[in-house]
Amino acid sequence: MFRKFLAWIIRTLIAIILTTLIFSSVLPSVEKIIPNVIGGVFTHASPDSQQDVVNKLSGICKEATGEKAPADMADIVAVCNEYNAGNMKGDRLFAGFVDVIMKTQFSLPDSQIIKKYNGLQDNINSRKPLLFGALLLLFVLLYLILMDFRLFVAALGSICFSIGWMIMLPYLIIILYDNLIGIDTTAIFSAMINGTGIEPGAIISVILLVFMSLYSPALILVGIILLGIGVAGFVYRFTARKKETSGKKEDKKAKKEDKEGSEEKTEDKKPDKKKSKKKKN
Repeated sequence: MFRKFLAWIIRTLIAIILTTLIFSSVLPSVEKIIPNVIGGVFTHASPDSQQDVVNKLSGICKEATGEKAPADMADIVAVCNEYNAGNMKGDRLFAGFVDVIMKTQFSLPDSQIIKKYNGLQDNINSRKPLLFGALLLLFVLLYLILMDFRLFVAALGSICFSIGWMIMLPYLIIILYDNLIGIDTTAIFSAMINGTGIEPGAIISVILLVFMSLYSPALILVGIILLGIGVAGFVYRFTARKKETSGKKEDKKAKKEDKEGSEEKTEDKKPDKKKSKKKKN
């Protein structure tokens, strides 16, 4: 019982360290996440609402680049000049406006939350050699506790499958939601233009877009590989157990045949009582 408990603790520690290493290596930075979310908000709105927002922003640009431009519009002049020069399309104009608002109104990317996130990433990256060493040590300890290569491979397969499923399940749920219900941010643009409230469905769509922006191709690939390793581990354990069971059956059958053969030989060696009586007579 104690060995099983100890093996469970080691498996949990392996899963935690492996998950930390994976996410710290393949998760995109905040500087990449924010533009991806902004682009997703624009592309998942209806074409009419997209055009309405672009028209509204281009009108603001005309005012900001005019001779009597207000002083509080100085931050968007550079974006407007790029748009007026034909160097960017409507989606980039929208992204440029949002970027200016985030920097001026929310102090991004210099906010405390982003600094703490980047600090955590740097802290993990600086300790990666130590984490890899701890992971290797835990692998050795797990094998010494199990003392069975089949169980060891099965344990590693189970860990990989759990982490891979944890990575891919939210992604699959988002894809399913997008196909069945649809990610729609039109209400956000309507609120920007008309000053109306934002519907709950639009807020859910933005949250899903944030999660989608976390799924870089590298993270999806790692999730698929881990699921594949997990399935391979389960298949190995099943085939090994099947061979072991069939081997035991064959050994049992062979022992039974040997026993029956020895009994037949014993019967043949026994003298016939009737024949012995006749000889006496």
